[in-house]
Amino acid sequence: MNELTVRLRGGGRLAVRPMAAADGPAVIAGFEHLSPAARRLRFLSPTPRLTPAVAADLTTVDDDHIVLLAFDAAGRVVAGARATRHRGDPGVADVADVAVTVGDHLQRRGLGRRLLLLLRDEARRAGIERLTGHVAVDNVAAQRLLIAARAIVSLDEPGVLAFDIALGRRTLTPTQAAHRPMARAS
Repeated sequence: MNELTVRLRGGGRLAVRPMAAADGPAVIAGFEHLSPAARRLRFLSPTPRLTPAVAADLTTVDDDHIVLLAFDAAGRVVAGARATRHRGDPGVADVADVAVTVGDHLQRRGLGRRLLLLLRDEARRAGIERLTGHVAVDNVAAQRLLIAARAIVSLDEPGVLAFDIALGRRTLTPTQAAHRPMARAS
């Protein structure tokens, strides 16, 4: 994927492109600008700062990490979507854990949905057949995103939902998802 411009609901545009090795400091700076609530929803626990191991994982660029970043006009990372392939177990090499993070000031403008759709396409090209992950039960925006992506969602543990998105299945375009009636994830 080359860099492309994404239009936001309500106006504004962002550049979206795959992460490069030199983007590491910008990714860490983007984390620093997230509110404590956004950090909790992303990492499923209070995360005041990144550990060196998590920072290294978030900034890794290789064949096992597909990462798309959204940049504002000033070149700051304001959102990202990542799929991390399960390489340790050959039985699930076609599966990747996925996470989407959108800066507080850009939430509810369609950016998370657009990033997930772009990531889904990149994952398919990389031979990934399923995206999996976890979201907090109180993360309503993520649940709406999962409903639009036709994810299978289940309660994994108290306060946490597990999800699975089969990439062979037809998923919604951003326009279709915006006009689909809401359903409750359970």
